[in-house]
Amino acid sequence: MSYKGDETYTLQISTLSTNKLLQRREMSLEILHIGVGTIPKAKIQRRLKEIFTPDDLNQIVLFGFTSDFGGGVTRGNAFIYDSLDAFILFEARYNLAKVSKGCKKEFQKKAPWKSEK
Repeated sequence: MSYKGDETYTLQISTLSTNKLLQRREMSLEILHIGVGTIPKAKIQRRLKEIFTPDDLNQIVLFGFTSDFGGGVTRGNAFIYDSLDAFILFEARYNLAKVSKGCKKEFQKKAPWKSEK
């Protein structure tokens, strides 16, 4: 599937699968941006929100982007969670910390029964 962004880039979804166990859609993306620099992740995230219409922008996780030598093509991956609760339940802690934008949540380093000793 190919989606035209603005005039500077085209977003192509090469593989799309649904993971019902983790309540998310998983996809490989290819961004064609010939003649311009790398497209920011925030712009790609907004474009995916227009296509797949999740409730919140934070449900979209982008990662693993690499640009080919010579420019023009960037490849990466994306997860779109079905709900914000599924995102909080299944996503890694460091990604949750990135999304919180300053609201640092304290995580326990040890299980509660191990800290009593």
